[in-house]
Amino acid sequence: MKMDRFQLVTRNATQISPKPFTQRALPTNRERGLHVVAKKETHRTHRAQRDRERKFHAAAAFAHDMDWPLNLTTTFSWRALMTHAKTVVRDGHCLRRGDGDRSLYVRRELARLCRDESEKWAAIWGRDVGAVLGDHDHVFQFWPAHKIAKLVAKIERLTGSDAEFVLTPYASPGEPVARSVCRGWCISMNTRSANAAGAIDNADYISGQHAKHPAAPIIRGKAFGITESIGSAAQDRERSMLEARRARYAWLTPTNPQDAR
Repeated sequence: MKMDRFQLVTRNATQISPKPFTQRALPTNRERGLHVVAKKETHRTHRAQRDRERKFHAAAAFAHDMDWPLNLTTTFSWRALMTHAKTVVRDGHCLRRGDGDRSLYVRRELARLCRDESEKWAAIWGRDVGAVLGDHDHVFQFWPAHKIAKLVAKIERLTGSDAEFVLTPYASPGEPVARSVCRGWCISMNTRSANAAGAIDNADYISGQHAKHPAAPIIRGKAFGITESIGSAAQDRERSMLEARRARYAWLTPTNPQDAR
């Protein structure tokens, strides 16, 4: 009787499931967790970039409204500068410092130069690690064009690399106004500094540095920043003054929305 029952069950099972059973490995919890974290990290990165672009736009426009137009960009390529320093020894450079400390020191010295010259330290900056330039910084700031020689002298001391040439600002649009002999630093003038749109476009380039990479580069220290003089607190503090000035001189407001950016 027991044998008959066994045969009946086997026969019915075969008729119901004629095809062989194939086992499939289910994804583990670890794999699912990694997938979700990667998705969240991507969303967080995009959100951070959009927020940075918004802040950089506001800072560049505010600097223009306050008559401190961001008109000059200095790029520091630390790989080229440190290679040059192995053959040329010069006192006072900052190349022996760590990555983050070195960048911070340069910005503090540029701020000191602005104070010494009674100029406003208004700037936005970004740091990146590229395949060609390696570790490099971009500093987009306000600086009077007629004082370019004093800025060059400061950068020469900070980097230990002399200038290969120094040209008259705005004389050759699209070309650097000054560059070091090792091409470790380069100064360019923003030829569109007459309106805020030109500064905003350059701010977009700096804020989107990390978007060029398939994965965000490893940066020691802060990667992006805005000086306090044109940051959100300063914008809030001066908002009523700017609104009153716009209302008083409304006839000076540009009619083209692109010019008002």
